[in-house]
Amino acid sequence: MIVFIFIFSIPNIFAQRDLETITSPEELRQYILYTAPSEDAFVAVQRLAAPFIEAKDYNGAMKVYLEYRDLFIENFDRTDKIISLLGAMEQGLTVTNIETVNTKKSEYFPVLTIDGLIMYFTFAEGKKGGEDIYFSRLIGDTWIKPENLGSPFSTNENDAINSVSADGNTMVLFGSYKGFIGGGDNFYIEKTSTGWSQIKPFPKPINSQYWECDGFLTADGKAFIFTSDRPGGVGEFVKGGQFYHGEYEGNTDIWVSVKSDSGWGKPVNLGSIVNTPFAERSPFLHPDGKTLYFSSDGHYGLGSLDVFKSVRLSDTSWLEWSEPVNLGKEINTPGYDVAYKISTDGKFAYFSSDRQGGKGGYDIYRVTLSKEAMPEKNVLTIKGKVTDENSKPLDAKLLWFNLNENSNAGSLTSDPETGNYIITLPNGSNYSYFAERSGYYSLSSNIDLTAQNEFSELTVDIVLQSLKSLQNAAIVLNNIYFDFDRSDLQQGSFVELDRGVKFLNHNP
Repeated sequence: MIVFIFIFSIPNIFAQRDLETITSPEELRQYILYTAPSEDAFVAVQRLAAPFIEAKDYNGAMKVYLEYRDLFIENFDRTDKIISLLGAMEQGLTVTNIETVNTKKSEYFPVLTIDGLIMYFTFAEGKKGGEDIYFSRLIGDTWIKPENLGSPFSTNENDAINSVSADGNTMVLFGSYKGFIGGGDNFYIEKTSTGWSQIKPFPKPINSQYWECDGFLTADGKAFIFTSDRPGGVGEFVKGGQFYHGEYEGNTDIWVSVKSDSGWGKPVNLGSIVNTPFAERSPFLHPDGKTLYFSSDGHYGLGSLDVFKSVRLSDTSWLEWSEPVNLGKEINTPGYDVAYKISTDGKFAYFSSDRQGGKGGYDIYRVTLSKEAMPEKNVLTIKGKVTDENSKPLDAKLLWFNLNENSNAGSLTSDPETGNYIITLPNGSNYSYFAERSGYYSLSSNIDLTAQNEFSELTVDIVLQSLKSLQNAAIVLNNIYFDFDRSDLQQGSFVELDRGVKFLNHNP
């Protein structure tokens, strides 16, 4: 008689099981013991600690991490950072569910206008073609009942908003509109004097055959930041939608494309300080031009996606960043905490989360900012209206220059219908700014923020003079600076002189 002896290896059983199918605490413990120090084993530790964090039993969560700490000898630093995060004293932050906006369905990806008075977001009914774009207005301290933004933004397909330009004249959308070339692309739509344009795709190489999303236009209009699962990022290529690192995000990185006179440049990966071999999502660069907020499941965190802050260390490089800092257990949860957007005054943040205690699905929340989470710099907001000499509203290009560095600091366009504009200038420099439009000449203005530290607001209306009205009139050049008791021009004068020369060349 032949006897077959079957030897079952528990380690092999758990090694071959997918983390996707393991749910019970006991299974998670076994999975950790037999698959550590793999990344999936660490994700299992996070899941084991999650119920304690959700119950705000931070000591219980710390015990879980301490119990398995020695199994991840190459990641002591990450484990210790999480334990420190859990043990930190609470700061008493107020996290508020915006109940007038949220429903039993899902609301996510809040997008605020630069003045903070309108919030756009994506509403999902949970069915195909069920994503639409809504907006709400802030009246006093209350966000009023939202409305569907309507055509051409909301269609029969899935429509999602990612950002709005500082001037409010360009919206960045995500979807599969006409012209898409990948699994999902970045699109934009522009305001004109007769309404909104057609929805257009961002050009290659911003969009690709891979997945691109979370598009964000910087406040100065000079860069476009987005996420993509394209090859060439940090770590191996993993397409979104595949189960990876405990989720379905794939390996998405944050990229940036810089705008020049010839258009958008080749995207550059932000590098391994910001990006990891796992998922980074929803980048937001504050109008200070320095402070980046984003979500990640690769840095030290409490769960699926945590919100982090990093500071850009060089004005000339997109690769130099401070070490990302987790915004803490009062903001982050074991779930998805994404699309973190800071108000221009730096006092509040808005984000979406599927945390416990919400109204259903994803909800939008507002939180007061701790000092550590605030932007690196405060800014000045200048708003007003651009008109001609007869008070007729004009759409004009507004440009501002950093006189300390003799460099272009940004540009935008006034509203084609109303002439309204709003720009933000980071504190710490001296600026000149002006508006230009074919057939007109404007008087430039200057604002010195060298010694300014606090957030401030200023209203300035700009009058463009038609060339006809300037016949036989003297043209005034402002912002001309000389060294004391000398005839030598200071560097900041050349911006104004170049503007005068350009005007004369175009209008001999």
